Amino acid sequence: MEKGKNGELNVKFRSSSISFHALGYWLFGKIPAKLFPFSRLIQREIYRAYLKVNYIIYVSSMFFWSVVSFILASFSSFIIFTFILPDVALPRLRIPLLALELPPPEEAVHPIVFYSLLIGFLVSVVVFLIFVFYPSYRASNLKRKIEKNLVYAVNYM
Repeated sequence: MEKGKNGELNVKFRSSSISFHALGYWLFGKIPAKLFPFSRLIQREIYRAYLKVNYIIYVSSMFFWSVVSFILASFSSFIIFTFILPDVALPRLRIPLLALELPPPEEAVHPIVFYSLLIGFLVSVVVFLIFVFYPSYRASNLKRKIEKNLVYAVNYM
């Protein structure tokens, strides 16, 4: 990654992990890194984990894959509830919605649409949290491996 004339990052697709993350940067640019309040924390954790990805690209990737997972999970759960399990899902989905005291069914959102969007939201939150905590997980895993092998390295000194 090099900086261009206008300060933009020039992303070269050398490895598959960078191209995986660069897709989000290509779509969103630097906007998510400016809006996300924990960008500096993510930057520090990426540095500690020796990930070979710029933090701006990583944060853009977090937002991109969260949006993609929301769309895919909502669409697939809607298809499952509508076409594959309509007789099983529909009667069971209406009962919890009655507890929420929503407007009458003529005016309310259909339960299948409501639960499909809810599932999509939950899946996207999980994907976002995986992206947030992965660098610190990898850094702690790397630290554990170094500390485990440090005893053997000291013997050769």
